[in-house]
Amino acid sequence: MVYIGRSSKQYLKAGDSLRAAKTNSNLAILVRVTTGDYQRLESIVNETEPIAIRYKDTSLMASFLGHRAAIAKNKGHRNIAIDLNRKEIALREALKDSTRMAQGFYAIGQLHLDLFDYKNAITSFDQGIIIEDNIGNKILKAQLLEIKGLSQIKLKHYDAAEKNLKEAIKIAKEINQQNIVTTALTQLGYLEIERNNLIKADAYLAEAKSFMKAKNSFNVDYDYNLFKGQLNLAQNKYQAALKNFNVCEELAESNNSLTNLSFSKYYKSKALENLGNYKTALAVYKESSDAKDTLTTQFRTAQTVEQKIIYQTERKEKEIALQKKDIDILEQKAKVSNLQKLLLGGGLLLTLIAVGFGYYGIRQKMKRNKLAKEKLDAELDFKKKELTTHALHLAKKNELLESLKQKANELKTAENTTNGYQQLIRTIDFDLKDDNNWENFAHYFQQVHKDFNQNVAKKYPEVTPNELRLISLVKMNLSIKEMANILNISVPGVKKARQRLRKKMNLSTKDSLEMAVLEII
Repeated sequence: MVYIGRSSKQYLKAGDSLRAAKTNSNLAILVRVTTGDYQRLESIVNETEPIAIRYKDTSLMASFLGHRAAIAKNKGHRNIAIDLNRKEIALREALKDSTRMAQGFYAIGQLHLDLFDYKNAITSFDQGIIIEDNIGNKILKAQLLEIKGLSQIKLKHYDAAEKNLKEAIKIAKEINQQNIVTTALTQLGYLEIERNNLIKADAYLAEAKSFMKAKNSFNVDYDYNLFKGQLNLAQNKYQAALKNFNVCEELAESNNSLTNLSFSKYYKSKALENLGNYKTALAVYKESSDAKDTLTTQFRTAQTVEQKIIYQTERKEKEIALQKKDIDILEQKAKVSNLQKLLLGGGLLLTLIAVGFGYYGIRQKMKRNKLAKEKLDAELDFKKKELTTHALHLAKKNELLESLKQKANELKTAENTTNGYQQLIRTIDFDLKDDNNWENFAHYFQQVHKDFNQNVAKKYPEVTPNELRLISLVKMNLSIKEMANILNISVPGVKKARQRLRKKMNLSTKDSLEMAVLEII
């Protein structure tokens, strides 16, 4: 790794920046796979990607998009990672690089799986499987079938999952890929536990154990012990189950995996409870709950940051598009100005040219008008996206604050103390009720929907300011949960407010509130 880094620097000194970029691309792969040092990986990508773009090296650009997707995933920004992987696949398709296209679909499927979006995960895995069928790469096809089977178990599509897992095992045995065989057999064990076929589950897990090595990957060891522990619980073998869950807990801690730690402690508490060790069971259950709460907070925080990044990126892209429109308009004006100067300098040389210029000038004016209209449309589209992003960001922020407030209340009760937690709760309440949040939202809303508030007031004079806020959110077609988060009220509270609003607007049960609001210009 050190040698590759030195080689890259030598190429840069020699002025061969493209060769240096290709060397750095190999270094990035090594850093990502062997060390997991994403901070260093990001530094390499930031330093080298501009070179790939400057030389329009499609293969290198695709590689760096893949690295950026991995960096985004590591930060918890899974939607950004999905978008980056899709861009990578588009470049791979241009290169006819089918193998890496399939790998891209595998990565996207995994991201959807992390987001509990099992249907889209399966769609991505299927796209990868189609490619692998065409090129005959059996290893990746077996992996895709195995992870597709897991997604189908989550959706309770048990028969389809069983078919895919068995096909994955068949292919993996043909090409002597024991790791895939073990993983798929373990998933079949999990499937039969879900079906409550405990004898079959035991047989599959025993077969999986026979393929395991003295030292296995984290996922293989963790999944086997988790499912074996669940099976032992179902068979009333509580001491054996406890042993399995202790292994899971150790693995999760050594791998710094909060998700797996939460699952391990949850099932461990069940084993302890069944063994009659109620005090320890309760303590372990609380640890599981704490890990889950921390995980939820981290997930929501990552989502909030991700929304901000998406918003800033879209804003920057729109600003660039608007600047391009401005440049186009200026270029058109410059063309007309130069032509005018040329004709004036020539005097009355040819009347025909003057007539031709008049026609040309009209065409140029029409073109400028078209560009100006496109610019206005782009500005409106930008403002609409800005409004939507701001609304969703506000909803996410309020949801996170409400979650923190609930947690603070729980801790205040559990620890029988009030001072620090009460101050935290007051701070959160202040931010939730801060009118500046709504004023910022109203500013964006009025830029997109000019005179909307005045038109509502004219048509429905009895509507209160709070009801006007609700109408604005209905106009944006937000969900009831998003409305509740923005307005800082409960979901039932939003439903009651909608009912009161319907009465003031004289809407019958057949009338749609959404359609009535959308009709207001």
